[in-house]
Amino acid sequence: MIDRRHVQSYLTSVLYLATSLPVLANEAPALSWSGLYIGGSSGVGVGGNSKSLDLDGFNYFCPKKPDCSSIAGEITDTGADSAFIGGAQIGFNYALTNRWVIGLEADLAAFDFSASRTPASSKADWGADTLVMVEMSWLATVRGRVGYAVDRWLIYATGGLALTDGRYRNYDFCNDIQAQCGSGLMDARGEMTIGWTVGGGLEMAFTDNWTAKAEYLFMRFDGSLYTGTARFPEAGGGVETEDYRFSASPADLQLFRIGLNYKLSAPAR
Repeated sequence: MIDRRHVQSYLTSVLYLATSLPVLANEAPALSWSGLYIGGSSGVGVGGNSKSLDLDGFNYFCPKKPDCSSIAGEITDTGADSAFIGGAQIGFNYALTNRWVIGLEADLAAFDFSASRTPASSKADWGADTLVMVEMSWLATVRGRVGYAVDRWLIYATGGLALTDGRYRNYDFCNDIQAQCGSGLMDARGEMTIGWTVGGGLEMAFTDNWTAKAEYLFMRFDGSLYTGTARFPEAGGGVETEDYRFSASPADLQLFRIGLNYKLSAPAR
């Protein structure tokens, strides 16, 4: 025979658990985003769009052409290019609460990028012998991250320092049909090494240690003032040299990439 008191106690316990489960579920710790992680990423970078200002009229110097005069101030847009980017990252996340996550990430990637155009004056006077360029072969960033987590999803904003081996370049290889300027006339280069970046992304944890992300970054590198020495062969066999100054406006880049991370530290529960 079943004791009514036992039944009543049992029903009371079930009712208590049933009403407590939603609260317990909400209070139960979700996936922890805290910890050190490493990973890799790949995607595409698009941009360039720097404008080169010819301060001294290099492409209108006309030392051997009486039918033209020296004109300074020509502006040439390098245009845009796109290139594959791929590399690795390392970072650390710290969960302030069940929702808010802060972190720091550094990455290094190969990036074979070159955007270039020929000044209009070069096309008119010298047979398109000059290229105004933006070049780089690698990119690195050191960025802070602030994210909002919903269990296995993390949406984040990021920003910080951008580094590269980039160059602003005015390269003249002397393609004049009369060969009046000789070979390898000038190669002027300006540094493009330090800039800034901002962006954001979405990251999803498909296990306690593995996450996948999609990320967008905007980068800007400051312009540069630089000088190149032009070499002009003379009739008597000598070489005349003259310095020409160029000013490059900032170069912008947009990166679109996906990545995979592995959390090295044990998941906290």
